[in-house]
Amino acid sequence: MTRDSAAGSAWLWGRVIGGLAVVYFLPVIIGAARKVEHLAVIGMLSMFPLAWPAALAGALILPAASRLPRTRHMTTVRRRTRRPVPAARTADREPDEGCL
Repeated sequence: MTRDSAAGSAWLWGRVIGGLAVVYFLPVIIGAARKVEHLAVIGMLSMFPLAWPAALAGALILPAASRLPRTRHMTTVRRRTRRPVPAARTADREPDEGCL
């Protein structure tokens, strides 16, 4: 096989593109294997070539997500409570002492 025929083969280009894809997604693969907390941030950083080293560092340095189940207080949303409406003042009631 000559150099020209090897450069034009689909097998070689498939290997090159596949290898580059694995390197491109390496931070996401490492982060998913380590189960890091902010995997979406790593995925966003790996989309930009200049930020790819930061994504790789984040995949290796960020702490793993907690394996404990989330407790109830972490997942509930605070609901607004209705405050009681103060009674309207009437003429027959005396005003409070502090409100003169």
